[in-house]
Amino acid sequence: QPPGGGYPPGGGQPPGGGYPPGGGQPPGGGYPPGGGQPPGGGYPPGGGQPPGGGYPPGGGQPPGGGWGPPGGAPPGGYGAPPGGGGYGPPPAGGYGAPPPGSPPYGGGFAPPPYQPGAPMVGASGPGFEATEPIAFGWNAVMKNFGGIAVPIVVAGLVSAVPNFILSVMRGFVVGMLTASNTVDSTALMAINGGSFAVTYLISLIVQAYMIAGMVQFSLRVCRGERPDFGVVFSGGPHFLAMLGGSLLHSLGAGLGLAFCIVPGLFLAGSWVAYSAFIVDKNMGPIAALSASWQAMAPYRVTGLVYVLLTGVVVIAGLCACLIGALLVSLPVIMIGNAYLYLKLIGEQPRLATA
Repeated sequence: QPPGGGYPPGGGQPPGGGYPPGGGQPPGGGYPPGGGQPPGGGYPPGGGQPPGGGYPPGGGQPPGGGWGPPGGAPPGGYGAPPGGGGYGPPPAGGYGAPPPGSPPYGGGFAPPPYQPGAPMVGASGPGFEATEPIAFGWNAVMKNFGGIAVPIVVAGLVSAVPNFILSVMRGFVVGMLTASNTVDSTALMAINGGSFAVTYLISLIVQAYMIAGMVQFSLRVCRGERPDFGVVFSGGPHFLAMLGGSLLHSLGAGLGLAFCIVPGLFLAGSWVAYSAFIVDKNMGPIAALSASWQAMAPYRVTGLVYVLLTGVVVIAGLCACLIGALLVSLPVIMIGNAYLYLKLIGEQPRLATA
């Protein structure tokens, strides 16, 4: 073996115990020579932070507040809208109506409120045939005569009683005066005309009360309900409005009939739904007549034909031993009018299921 068993010659440990020669730590304790930390504490030479606090040279943020076009946030950018608090509620009134052709009721958009003159919307599509209300009324009466026709017939009898009694009395008095030859013809005409006016006014008052109840009953039937018998006598809350509407309707249609008949039928067809607007929408007489007029605007001819058909129904009832006009014609027409009104406001009429 080499003498001393290793390095350095002669054995033992190297002098000073290691590097550097003579032992101990390197001079200055490390890099750089002379000890201590590197000059200036790091990059760049001379200490401190890089000039300007980072990139780019000269400090500050990148030009324009960030990468991309100068100035502020990207146009239309991401994040919350100015002012904070999220995106806020939707615009007043919602997001508008569904596009044309979409179903009128079908989850999502609520159906718009009725506006006079708006087209009818129902299961059978817009518009209606003049025979539809009559056919619906006939089916309703034949399906449940006791529950539908009888209450309307009773109400019709009650409304007709005052007119019948007063007409009989008026005819009796005028006949007696004519036979006695004690009153000249001019006075007799005045008495006859005055008594007729009183009879008409009293009859109109009673009919207005009863018609309001019959309309209420008919609307419930057409909405698939089974109304109680007493509904036909529930016209009190709508009595004054119905009285005013009936008076205006009869005067307008009467004057129209006096002028070549057709104008009267035209007005009757355009105002056919006024009583339902009074009862169902709590409208006044003028507002109800106006609403019916506007709602029927696209269907003037159809309304005219419908009024003619109701006249045919009445004549057919009179031909059936007279009583048929009361037992069948009146209920069919009342239900038919309610059917037409529901179609106008966008409801699909239906009968109660068994």
